[in-house]
Amino acid sequence: MDNKLQKYFDIVMTFKMRSNVHRHNVSGLREIKQYGKHIGTKHWTKIGNPIKSQNFGLVRKFRIAGLHPASHNTKHPKIYEALQEIIKILDPTFEYDGITVNKNVEALPHRDTNNNGISLIIGFGEYKGGGLFVEENDGNFKLHDINNKPLYFNGSHQTHYTEPFEGTRWTIIYYKIKKHKNNS
Repeated sequence: MDNKLQKYFDIVMTFKMRSNVHRHNVSGLREIKQYGKHIGTKHWTKIGNPIKSQNFGLVRKFRIAGLHPASHNTKHPKIYEALQEIIKILDPTFEYDGITVNKNVEALPHRDTNNNGISLIIGFGEYKGGGLFVEENDGNFKLHDINNKPLYFNGSHQTHYTEPFEGTRWTIIYYKIKKHKNNS
């Protein structure tokens, strides 16, 4: 592996992520409304768990039209800079506006409905297993080793999920965000 790449991976691995309950399609965590004496209250079902997953680059903000810089860009500038350097090494011509960093996420089968076009994912860290199953044109799934190996795939059209793994597994995904009609 390129020593420069490892240097930037090492910087990303210093990121102290908080749990994220908003990636329902990946974690399986679901929000339901309670009825009865707690009418109108919300709580999370026991299906799935919060995951360690955070966004950089541009994001769609809840109740605010358009795309906006992620708060992590300025809260964690060294991590954001490292992420930008990693993609320059992997593929300097790859076009993206969103970046997702995951730690120890075993994603359920899902599609990234808010992504547009090809995504690039790479895994790193000390782990065994943890490949990415990606749906092929014939409907079957192919397992890809992404440990220090970038993979291009269309996450909005191809269902994908994580192979079980042991150890500490990090992934970075670079992608374009789908523009909605009312977004800039």
